Amino acid sequence: MDDIMIVPSALIQCSGMDTLTLTETTLYWNLVGLIQDDKNIVNDGTGIVLKVPAKLLLAKGEVSYGNLLNRLDKISDVSIRCNLDDRDDSKDLWKVSLRLLTEYEYKGRGDGFLYLNIGIRFYNALKNREIYAKIRQSALFSMNKCKYSSRLYLLLRDKINQKHNFWVVSVNELRERLQIKGSSYTDFNNFKSKILDKCFKEINSISELDVSWFKSNIVSNRITEITIEWKIKNIPNIKAVDRKLTYSKIGRDVIADKIVSPLVLRAENYLLGSDISTRIKWSEISISQFNVEKTMAMCSKENIPKWLNEDIAMLMKEEGLI
Repeated sequence: MDDIMIVPSALIQCSGMDTLTLTETTLYWNLVGLIQDDKNIVNDGTGIVLKVPAKLLLAKGEVSYGNLLNRLDKISDVSIRCNLDDRDDSKDLWKVSLRLLTEYEYKGRGDGFLYLNIGIRFYNALKNREIYAKIRQSALFSMNKCKYSSRLYLLLRDKINQKHNFWVVSVNELRERLQIKGSSYTDFNNFKSKILDKCFKEINSISELDVSWFKSNIVSNRITEITIEWKIKNIPNIKAVDRKLTYSKIGRDVIADKIVSPLVLRAENYLLGSDISTRIKWSEISISQFNVEKTMAMCSKENIPKWLNEDIAMLMKEEGLI
């Protein structure tokens, strides 16, 4: 497998993963990497199914599958919130809730396979690679000393893709971006010793980045802002990736060969949360104004992706609905 994983910026600049442990977080991003390999996607007519040997997902030193299945249960309960508009990451912009894993089934014993149903919106967001970061999987999955190292590594790789080589960030914002819970590590000295020092040490020792930081603002003897700097080490396989990445056929009429834009995802989210009369109204508009076949424009929720397109979504936007 190629060591480079492509992750859309929106999925990095997200919230909602604070409930996951270090091992669960690693498994989460491992699944993201596996989804991107079309050879792992099964066409069974029910949706997007990731088929993977269960032993491939075991944590280091594990031999039984009980803990793995518990971790998958935890991940299936997690919905991340992210901005799919790609304009910026301002908090006041529309955000969408995405679930990576909806359900799974373990078949067989010993060398059996896991069949994992991937959330359709998550899959579409993963394939929307207008703004993305290149992540070195071997580095990401080797960070096991501090829960926040992988999170910081992802944020820095996203900054690198935006052509930055430093990041001026307030301590409060950094805590938020790392998804640190509540009032944990509000004291800077504690934050430095428990989070910053551990993260920077692990990133520098494992990844292709050489990272450092310094104080950039102090108010009333309190450090309120720091500057993070980095440079890329001379490591093979940190290479350019073609931006023009598209969907591959996965045997599902709803999304096969269809690139779903952020605007369409917003429209879909609106319709899924609306009542039946609203869905009927827009399915009829799709027939009368956009020449969608009647057999396609069914108003049930599962049929929305079959007839919803960019033109309809644009009309919704013009009417101020999304």
